[in-house]
Amino acid sequence: MASLEQRVRHLLPKGKTKERHCMIETALMLARCGDRWLTIRDLDNLLRGSGRPFSKSSLYAAVEELSKPMASLGDLSYVDCTTVGTGSGKPMKYRLGRAAYEKIYALVEPCTTQSKPCLYALKGRGRIKIPPLILEKDLVNMQLRNEKTQWLPARDIIDLVEQKIGPHDAIQSLKNLTSEQAISQSTPYAKKSEEITRTHRWGRPPKTEYELTNDGLIYHLADHNERVVSVDAIIVDSRDDDERVHAIEERAKKGEREALGELIHVLSHDPSKYARQEAARSLGNLSDPCSIAPLIKAMLYDEYSGVRGVAAEGLGNFGYYEEFAAALKDRDSYIRVVVAGILGRIKDVRAIDPLIDSLGDPDIGVRCGAALALGDIGNTRVISSLTLLLECENESLRRAACAALGNIKDPQAVPPLRKACNDPRAEVRDVARKALSKLK
Repeated sequence: MASLEQRVRHLLPKGKTKERHCMIETALMLARCGDRWLTIRDLDNLLRGSGRPFSKSSLYAAVEELSKPMASLGDLSYVDCTTVGTGSGKPMKYRLGRAAYEKIYALVEPCTTQSKPCLYALKGRGRIKIPPLILEKDLVNMQLRNEKTQWLPARDIIDLVEQKIGPHDAIQSLKNLTSEQAISQSTPYAKKSEEITRTHRWGRPPKTEYELTNDGLIYHLADHNERVVSVDAIIVDSRDDDERVHAIEERAKKGEREALGELIHVLSHDPSKYARQEAARSLGNLSDPCSIAPLIKAMLYDEYSGVRGVAAEGLGNFGYYEEFAAALKDRDSYIRVVVAGILGRIKDVRAIDPLIDSLGDPDIGVRCGAALALGDIGNTRVISSLTLLLECENESLRRAACAALGNIKDPQAVPPLRKACNDPRAEVRDVARKALSKLK
């Protein structure tokens, strides 16, 4: 049985690099989705959902390679690609190319005349007789075949399997079908035969002879497909969501109060996380006070971190709110970093205490973000807290503390920065010197 991965790998250029691993997984996902168009975001979501995440840059590199002509496909590309919409600067979308589809999902054409069986030599295993495969009668009952008897020629079966997965894997499949386990099971895939020995006329006779059964033929020919049948249930087409929300935003910009209410409804109730995220961005851009309460709610309670982060950005356009302190304790460290940066841009002294608390966050990125935000606020209250960070073991945190002390631009920051100029790490010393230069 030819797995989907075997068939896809056989088409792709050989190699064992990390980039090829990403290309194989991307090619597999495109094959699973058949003729469905996918953006990089769609591929990212699907691969993450299947437990195989890659960076966006790796995915872009993978689809670029898959878009090149391949010798295995007659100098055609593995994927078709086009822009989403029209004009320049549009994102690209991709799908499995026709040439690749025909190679991966090719079928043997039936014929109405019974062909002769093939004799196939298996190194170290003897020889195997492969008869033509008669199509099952229940296919007639299901109206998938006409009543006239049809066969799949043995040579076509052998050639197609070799074409899909290569001669080496095709031979290994036949060897598996003639193993003791395959022969002794209740519905054997092969049986030992004496006929070949009796009809042998040339050279050394094979030690063992096998004949594939119908079950063995079906197993050898069958494809194990991992098709994503209900793609729409897995992928949210973010392009449609963007266009829908942007159309509402354009109406709101023209002064339609009803459109503003529609954006708030999308943010609060739409099932698509991408639509909610775009609605949060739109409400932040519009800067209407009616948006504040729904943005706070989305920042704190939306299940998708992308919505929470964009809602926090939008809320930052209105100034400081106490709910930012709660957002600094978000379960996702990325959101905590985003909120720290927002508070640094707002420069409201009420954010100092929550940010000082964040200096003890378990995530180093959050602690660095909080330190830089405190420096941006520029209040001398925070100098002592930042000075303590110069004694920590993490180099990134010491650099952030130096940069923050330099932004405060107060003489009290000079002694700790002079001390940091003797830090064992050159990167920390460089930041400390630059910070001191700001205080002169």
